[in-house]
Amino acid sequence: MREMRDRILAEGWRKAEGQLNFSTKRVELAGLPDQKLEGYFTIESTAGGRTEGFLSSSDGRMQCLTPFFSGGAEQIEYRFDTVGMQEGETRSGRFFIVSNCGEYELLWTVSVLEREGESTLGRIGNLSQFANLARTSWREAVKFFYTEDMRRLCQKQGEELFALYRGFGANAGNEDNVERFLVAVNRKQPIAFEPVRRQIAVEDVRGHISEEIQILKNGWGPVRLSVKARGDFLSVERSWIGEDDFLGNLCRVPVFLEEGRMHAGRNFGEVTFSSLYGSFTVEITAVKRAPGTGEKDGKGRALRAADVRLVRLYEQLRMKRMDPEEWRTKARECVEEISHLIPQSPIPRLFMAQILMTEDKMEEAGWILNRVQLKSRQEDPAVFCYYLYLTTLYNREEAYGQKVQQKVRELFEQNPGEWRIAWLLLFLAPELDRSPGRKWAFLERRFSEGCTSPLLYLEAVQLMNSRPVLLNKVGGIEKRVLMYGARNGILGRALAGHAADLIGREKYYDPVLFRILKLAWEKKPDVEVLQAICTLLIKGGKTGPAWYPWYYRGVKKELRIARLYEHYLMSVDLEREGKIPRQALLYFAFQSNLDYEHAAWLYAGVERHRDEDTDLYLTYRPQIDRFVEDQLSKGRISRDLAWLYRRVLKPRELPKEALDQLASLLCSVEVKAPDKAKGRIAVVYARLKGEKIYAMQGGKACVDLYSRMDQVFWEDESGGRELLNGKASMTPLFADPGEEFEKEILGLAEDVTGLALAVTDPADPQVCPENEEASMTVVAEPFLEKGFGRKLRIALLRYFEEQDRPRDLSLLLGRLNPEDIEPGDRTEIVRYLALQGMYEKAYEWQKQLDPDKQDPRVLLRLCSRLLDQGRYREEPEMTRLCYASVVHRKYDACILRQLTERYEGSVREMEALKAAAEGFGIDTYPLCERIMEQLLYTGQDVTERMDLLRQYVAEGGRSGLEGAFLHRCAYSGVMEGQPVHRYMIHDMLRMEKNGEPLTDLCRISVLQYFAKNRDAMDAAAEEAVKRMGSRLLEKGIQLPALREFARLIPGAEFLQDKTFVVYYGAPEEGICLHWRLLPEKGGGAEYVSARMPHLYEGIYAMSFILFPGESLQYFITAEENPGLRKESGILKAVESDPAEEGRYGMLCAVSARQLAGGWQGLELLNRYLYMDFCADRLFFPLKED
Repeated sequence: MREMRDRILAEGWRKAEGQLNFSTKRVELAGLPDQKLEGYFTIESTAGGRTEGFLSSSDGRMQCLTPFFSGGAEQIEYRFDTVGMQEGETRSGRFFIVSNCGEYELLWTVSVLEREGESTLGRIGNLSQFANLARTSWREAVKFFYTEDMRRLCQKQGEELFALYRGFGANAGNEDNVERFLVAVNRKQPIAFEPVRRQIAVEDVRGHISEEIQILKNGWGPVRLSVKARGDFLSVERSWIGEDDFLGNLCRVPVFLEEGRMHAGRNFGEVTFSSLYGSFTVEITAVKRAPGTGEKDGKGRALRAADVRLVRLYEQLRMKRMDPEEWRTKARECVEEISHLIPQSPIPRLFMAQILMTEDKMEEAGWILNRVQLKSRQEDPAVFCYYLYLTTLYNREEAYGQKVQQKVRELFEQNPGEWRIAWLLLFLAPELDRSPGRKWAFLERRFSEGCTSPLLYLEAVQLMNSRPVLLNKVGGIEKRVLMYGARNGILGRALAGHAADLIGREKYYDPVLFRILKLAWEKKPDVEVLQAICTLLIKGGKTGPAWYPWYYRGVKKELRIARLYEHYLMSVDLEREGKIPRQALLYFAFQSNLDYEHAAWLYAGVERHRDEDTDLYLTYRPQIDRFVEDQLSKGRISRDLAWLYRRVLKPRELPKEALDQLASLLCSVEVKAPDKAKGRIAVVYARLKGEKIYAMQGGKACVDLYSRMDQVFWEDESGGRELLNGKASMTPLFADPGEEFEKEILGLAEDVTGLALAVTDPADPQVCPENEEASMTVVAEPFLEKGFGRKLRIALLRYFEEQDRPRDLSLLLGRLNPEDIEPGDRTEIVRYLALQGMYEKAYEWQKQLDPDKQDPRVLLRLCSRLLDQGRYREEPEMTRLCYASVVHRKYDACILRQLTERYEGSVREMEALKAAAEGFGIDTYPLCERIMEQLLYTGQDVTERMDLLRQYVAEGGRSGLEGAFLHRCAYSGVMEGQPVHRYMIHDMLRMEKNGEPLTDLCRISVLQYFAKNRDAMDAAAEEAVKRMGSRLLEKGIQLPALREFARLIPGAEFLQDKTFVVYYGAPEEGICLHWRLLPEKGGGAEYVSARMPHLYEGIYAMSFILFPGESLQYFITAEENPGLRKESGILKAVESDPAEEGRYGMLCAVSARQLAGGWQGLELLNRYLYMDFCADRLFFPLKED
């Protein structure tokens, strides 16, 4: 700007005509956080000559990399720094351009975009777009899932969903976790598989054949089905099915059947398909026909079924569960069915004969027996023996009976494996009937030979019921016999007791023996059987809720069995709160080697019922106290331990270590997932970084949970995870953290982070007196998740402000860094810092923020205090903050003084600042000087700003700027025809008198002013005008104003007869004047052209001598464009003063009188001629010798 002042004083300056054009109406930038965004725009000038200027930005983040420009066009580069800004934030401001073509503003807006990952489908900015990517390209989606872009995407969705992502995203590359994540966030349905047929039957398998299982798929996603065949005769092609195996939504799976691995008849197998969400089974039934079977096979099955029914009916009859009449009716139906299936066989006739005999219809039975035609006895000896047996029922003679017995015995010896003949011998041989021992030995031999006939088992059970002593051991045969009797409920009480005694002596547990005893107990609950059951279970080490009823019964019956009470307690269901029998309580009052979980259940039961037996409770109390202290020191927790801790412990009496240990257990939750016996539990906390891993035992685990937003996962051996929230049972082991016990611990313990987290709201952390201490504890946690930590810190600050607790507020503020607070809340933090007097920290924070979003009162307080301390005066950011405060009408003397000294903006803004500063009595000289310089530089109108000139002059301003300012005023008056202020003229006269530099344009302006205002001239002004006029004439500058001072300025009298054509333009233009004279009576000559002389910077003038009645018609053009007229008009002779002396005056007077038609014109003409004659004769030029 000072260069412009010097240029003005050198008279090489004129106002730049034209304006600046910008390549954009608004600069708009968009980028990611923590980036430096760069761009450019172009400035072009429509003005000729030299165009120049400089730029500044209203925001320190926006840097002008091209702060100066010059020439007709310039590319302006800039850079914006987004460090510290948050996604979605927008910052606006302006570029302020000061040029010799004026002042301009170019607005800019910067938007911080959300970080979005790139994929083949474009940007991934939300979960729906990610789900679409997964549906289109699963592998790419899996890869994207484990990137930082996905992590940021989920973090924006809130703490709960982010915790969900952190859990599923823990094991990089696991595809199952990506699938489960999409299902958990409701972006897809679980993929489902369904077989077209769940049962497949294959008849008559021959050789090696294959069958096809068709599977339908419903939904989209990764396909991974495991295939497992069960059955020796079954095999599958491969153990896994993938996406490529499906054609559309159908997959065909071949299953192979091998005849060589099948037995005759029906073979059962299954193929199980397992996926991420469950499994399904396809059952396969394959039939292998025995050699020689064909069409008769179906008849054979029906015949065998009828035979089985007939045997079952006989069993029911012998067990006395069916009366004879009902038996005969149903047996006759079976016999008729058999007769229909094998009409030529003698067997149904023999069955019918026996039925008739039971009805005492001996004659009809004998008639049937006499007509039965039997095959050879060797071909079917059992049927023949049956026939012989029936004949003994018809013929009761003893001799005949002995004969038949002998015959049957012979046939049995020939066929020892035929159980039917053996069964008949039981009724025919008298020695077996008379001797139970021989009969049992006979049956035992049959069983040892592999006989499994239920009829023989029935006979054996009934024999033992009559003679229990026959049972002297419990071997394999005895087990089968007893099992048959127990299963059918026909074991007698004596036999059951005898068997229980034998079983109780066994060394090892046997599930078959247990089942026998169990069935016997269910038939008739005897103490002997119960004793044997408990003894057997203890020998097998059986504990658990399934065995609890037996031990409980044993305890109630006060059975004397070693370790009965331990097994009883170790079998209780720890989930229920049952009353413990007194016998067990007395037993454990003096000895206990239980594990801690069952011991806790025992002691909790004693504690719950202590009022019912005070003496017993007092016996237990020392044990309970020692147990509770020991378990607490080991950090153990369970449902019953939690109850004991609350009931037994007194927090105020605990040492520090125990108190902290107890505090760490208060947020324990029991997670139960019975179908997840193996694996481990991973807990991801919504408000804490990282995760915790817990071992899974028996389908349950005790974990720490602090809020409903914490996510619990089950993890398998491969790293696949399944969300348990909403599926597994989750039971808090302690009461609500707001209860008295928990509150007392919170106030006493030091390490209470977990309990404090449970007290605070995870979604909207509001601080109140009840959770204030917990909130302070949480906010100090180093592993706090960033998002929640930011919310909690701002909530604490607001709480302390509301409670008027400046000390706590200052302590918390002192620990804060910008990254500890959400970008959107940092403006509020600056307010707190300023109110607490932490001005330097507040200033450093505010430098990175948008001042327009800050409370102007805060800016006022902040800037005023720092400036008053003399801090940051030289920093441009301080000036920006001060101006932001002033814009909102909040300022004081410190702020105005800073702006007065350093602010550089538009003239309008600086003038407003000047007015405000003057109201506070602040010296505005520096600002006044900057305004004047900028007015000159930008070519703005200065004629109405004489107050600036007055102040500048009054305060001893530099003459250089004053002269340049006056020159600009003169330019407005002379070149632009603006009104001229009187003070400007007086100041020019003062400078001229003092010998200070003054431009010719100022002199011209003074002469023009006094030419119009002759009454304003005094003697000093006349002297100054005389000097100025003479100076202009010396330079050859002849203008109409000089003619007005012809009597005052030497040499100006020669201009009295001149009429001037004056043109104001550019100094570099070639200007041509075209004119012609127009006489009063009309007509006129042709136009005459000539180049107009250039008198001064842009001032062109030509003079003509015109007499009254004459007119000069003219127009002006530029040499480079003669077709364009810049100006035109008609001039007439200037009216001369009648008193004016000189021949031109006399001629003008003659012409005027003559035109008026008066006689005075002739008289004046005679006088003119006389004077002209005298001059020619009396005055001669002197000749040199």
